[in-house]
Amino acid sequence: MEVYLIRHTTPGIEPGICYGQTDIDLGPNADAEIASVVASLKELLALNTIIYSDIALYTSPLRRSAKLAQALSASLTLPLLTDARLMEVCFGAWEGKPWDAIPADELTPWMENYIVARPPGGESYQDLIDRVKAFFTDFKDNNKDHTAACIITHAGAIKAAHVALAGYTPEQAMAMKFAYGSISRVWVG
Repeated sequence: MEVYLIRHTTPGIEPGICYGQTDIDLGPNADAEIASVVASLKELLALNTIIYSDIALYTSPLRRSAKLAQALSASLTLPLLTDARLMEVCFGAWEGKPWDAIPADELTPWMENYIVARPPGGESYQDLIDRVKAFFTDFKDNNKDHTAACIITHAGAIKAAHVALAGYTPEQAMAMKFAYGSISRVWVG
């Protein structure tokens, strides 16, 4: 099955703030950005001769993903399913803090070993990968009647999906860049 991983559009938060699972809204240009993503996705689906009724549509529950997903649901006339396993990594006690305000004795060990190290009260990158893998295990079982899926989520979850589905190492996936509103494609067999 062809899976389109779509990153939410620009969030309404100042640069330099740690906001993994903080439920922030979208930025001031959200409507235009959402319209652009919807148009791009429709064009991509048409190029790949994907029939809308054959698409499963999933989203993270966080507003910055859900708003784009709701627009896609309305535009494609598809039911929308929400799954918390598609949320961004949880930064625990660091959520909402400026990155430069996080104590170095907490941040440095995490940065040196982010794959397995956890922020206080948060998740490691491996925790996120395991959560996304669990989503896709259930996804395969529940979507045998679909030929494609659109999943609106976050950069961390998209990177984790590339580990879970495309064979990337965590380090390779972490080095990947996904712009706000970007669409990437993977295969689920």
